[in-house]
Amino acid sequence: MIGLDTGHLVYNYGTKLQAFAMQTLLEQNGERCEIIQWHKRDFGIFNRVVDQYKVLKKIYVGFGKRMKYWPKVMERYKKFDDFNSKFHIHKYYGDFDEMKECVNKYTHVFCGSDQAWLPSNVEKHWYTLEFCNSNQVRAAYAPSFGVDRIEESKLNAYKQFLSLFDYLSVREISGQKIIKKILEKDVPVVLDPTLLLERNYWDGLLKESTVCIPKKPYCFCYFLGNNKKHRESVKHLSQHKDYKIVNLQHFSGFCEADVDFADENLYAVSPQDFIALIANADYVCTDSFHCTAFSIQYEKNFTVFHRFEKKDKNSTNTRLYSLLEQLNLGTRIIDDGQDVIPNAVDYSICNSLLKKQRVISSEYLQEALSARKKF
Repeated sequence: MIGLDTGHLVYNYGTKLQAFAMQTLLEQNGERCEIIQWHKRDFGIFNRVVDQYKVLKKIYVGFGKRMKYWPKVMERYKKFDDFNSKFHIHKYYGDFDEMKECVNKYTHVFCGSDQAWLPSNVEKHWYTLEFCNSNQVRAAYAPSFGVDRIEESKLNAYKQFLSLFDYLSVREISGQKIIKKILEKDVPVVLDPTLLLERNYWDGLLKESTVCIPKKPYCFCYFLGNNKKHRESVKHLSQHKDYKIVNLQHFSGFCEADVDFADENLYAVSPQDFIALIANADYVCTDSFHCTAFSIQYEKNFTVFHRFEKKDKNSTNTRLYSLLEQLNLGTRIIDDGQDVIPNAVDYSICNSLLKKQRVISSEYLQEALSARKKF
């Protein structure tokens, strides 16, 4: 049996779908898979009060603007919770010592994909697999560092857990360079699991979608950033092509730039609906990695925007740059103030490169799964 240490409970389409894809890929290779679910130990009433305060503060800051959207956002959360039934989850509680006892039944423990190795995640030891036993195969499939460089003060912490892995891979070229610097080791760049899992499988999931697809040609928008210039560029495209603008509004909390932007705003959208909206769109505009990935999966015409300023030290834009560069789609990303790219994407080269990347990624995954330690 395989243990999978990955984000899956976050209210985020990419997080949910990459976890689902990773679980599916492992099981397609003949392995039973369980997702490891972390739970904080209860450290007393003080910590509970602090946690509740943080939640309340997030809800009530800007009460007047935000609260009218709250019931709609809760409908969206319910859709996410319903999707959780697709996960095979084993719940664990406590510290590393207790975790070590619980995970003994696994021959392998996989970490990944998504931004598992963000510095903030590493500090919390969520996806470092330090709880594994020496007789288990530790493997990383397509984790992302999120950033393109690690602060010198944190390199030793990374080296400590990375050196424990039996199999290492990353999702981005920048991550490959980071591991080369830390371990002096070459590791493969592999596809995000949502792209390794082929389209015909996602087509099956689309049948579960209940979202109402617009009859008029539409541009689907999914923005995580709060940049009005991005929305203005979309409006220019809409006027030029006569597209209806369909927007997944206020996703990461209240977003001022989303107000009065779209022709149709959506809230109660499940992960299945999210894919359906991309698959049926005439055009897609986004600053999201996984929205871009599914646009490529369904051969959509699309434009990608920079979510973060290029000089922002907390920028996670690198994951988009790497994906587009690997698939010869670098021209699909634009700077603030530029018009959305109206011309169609030529998928002939992209699909050829994607096919090669699938072979590399599958071979790596199968090699890691075939490894065995004394168990």
